Amino acid sequence: MADTLSKLQLWFRLHCDGEWEHSEGINIETLDNPGWQVQISLKDTLLEQIDFPEILVGDPEKDNLLNDYWEQAGEEWIRCYKEGHTLIGRCSPEMLERTLAMLLQWCEEHTQIAAWDETAQALKQKCNSIEIRRENITAFRTLYQEILALPNEHPMKRMLMQLFYQRWRELISKGFL
Repeated sequence: MADTLSKLQLWFRLHCDGEWEHSEGINIETLDNPGWQVQISLKDTLLEQIDFPEILVGDPEKDNLLNDYWEQAGEEWIRCYKEGHTLIGRCSPEMLERTLAMLLQWCEEHTQIAAWDETAQALKQKCNSIEIRRENITAFRTLYQEILALPNEHPMKRMLMQLFYQRWRELISKGFL
């Protein structure tokens, strides 16, 4: 469970950009049949437009019918699907970790950040090479827009934003803004 939880925490952290986490995020709650429901918002991520094939393990409907006899039934089930821009996993009580692992595996397999690695490296060099001068304010503003265009999933985005803000504060401290 620790590995799955670590992956979930990392996925969430990579998507927090100061805005996304205020309106989107991850919800885990209990169901009354009994079971779990996981909702992962894919809004404004690389995964938002990608189709997700429904996953069914066991028979969730059977367990709904046996609600009063849960302990005798002992059925394990998982149902994962995408609704709008939300990835949803529902499962029996003992299947939460497996459900999270399945959802996160799909997210990892379908998030293509490698294509952005070269861009991220170039932005880092650009951020370090722009001189702190009044005539470079436009270059810094353009750089900011380029960093924002990186997918939130990219592991360098947070570092680039921090580097940019550090350089921007230098512009302010020198009185250029």
